[in-house]
Amino acid sequence: MQNLFHNPVPFSDGAHHTNPDPYVLRWCGRYYCYATDADGVKVSSSEDMVHWTWHGYAIQQAGRHDFWAPAVIYRNGTFYMYYSSNPVGEDDGNGEKMQLATARDPLGPFTWQKTLFPTFSIDAHPVVWNNEVYLFYSVNNWVGNTREAPGTCILVDKLIAPDRLEGRPAPVVLPSLPQEIYEKNRFGDGRDWYTIEGACFVPGPERSFLLYSANCYTDVNYYVGYSWAENKADLRDMDWHKHTLDGSWAPLIRKNDQVEGTGHNTVAFAPNLTDLWMVYHGRDASQPIRHGEEQREMHIAPLEQGMRGLYMAPPTIDEQPVPAAA
Repeated sequence: MQNLFHNPVPFSDGAHHTNPDPYVLRWCGRYYCYATDADGVKVSSSEDMVHWTWHGYAIQQAGRHDFWAPAVIYRNGTFYMYYSSNPVGEDDGNGEKMQLATARDPLGPFTWQKTLFPTFSIDAHPVVWNNEVYLFYSVNNWVGNTREAPGTCILVDKLIAPDRLEGRPAPVVLPSLPQEIYEKNRFGDGRDWYTIEGACFVPGPERSFLLYSANCYTDVNYYVGYSWAENKADLRDMDWHKHTLDGSWAPLIRKNDQVEGTGHNTVAFAPNLTDLWMVYHGRDASQPIRHGEEQREMHIAPLEQGMRGLYMAPPTIDEQPVPAAA
């Protein structure tokens, strides 16, 4: 086994597979990555987080396209996938609504079960906390957003069943910084539209962290930030604080000369079950952005967690050590 690799991670067929919004599930010693795609939810697998095999689509649905930001959790013999999609013929992302599908195998095929929300809802992230299951997700109609910073934000609610939320959501990350602006003067009345999405929960012994993506995923300044909160029995009771430097922008990871479009991610343990690694999407910064063509590929990098914060080295395509083996 080679001790070095470079991003984006390679696939066994030698192809460059795009993997936007990668969600990684570790199950029975193997990693499964589920990703956004126009035609369905992509699924790949790996034994070491570095070398991947593409297996096609975990779910496709007649009459629907633009399958966004899947997340999968295993409970009592069933794999539950939370994802969003759009009816064919509708290209406006505001038609995306979160749905649930199930399977007996992590590779699928997954079968649609239910649409969870009647309005725009994306970027599910299920978490088991104190033997209860919670769902982080993003919406654009939360009344807690201020008039000065309207937009998409992250909420959390308890799943009282895999297909049913309790209906008592709490805010986690709300817009507040100019670097979170998705589109300026979106409504023609001077108001800018903000975007906070892509929740990823990282638990800690006394305080936990919530990674998020902000700005527009097609913008070169799309980035990953994080909030932190002291642990409580119910995730909805935790008081989240956005990580800043004296109130100013302090991204965990953002574009540089090698990689841009660094965003939506999950965090998983390396095969040694000790080291944390972030799995995120990024684009080759040496290539121009080709609008209408997907260019986001899977990148991985170590994530350092301390009592007071998180740290990552800047994104790179240079050789670096592989995740530690078991």
